[in-house]
Amino acid sequence: MCISQSLAIDNVAQVFEQSEDYHAPQLAKRCVLFLLEHYSELIKIMDTAQYFDLMGRMLPYLRSSLLEDASKVGAASS
Repeated sequence: MCISQSLAIDNVAQVFEQSEDYHAPQLAKRCVLFLLEHYSELIKIMDTAQYFDLMGRMLPYLRSSLLEDASKVGAASS
């Protein structure tokens, strides 16, 4: 089973840390999306400081992902 398919509320922070340790940007991207999709559940088990710390570390991956997606859209419309 792919690691990103086993993401859960209780392990997304640890999986993201592994993506950082092993330089796995696609896994990091999936963690970011998972975190955003499950915000209301995650905020119940994480305090606000933990959540914002994690999101701060995820921001470069989110930015990169958005730029990558935008460039694909731009290339497809050319």
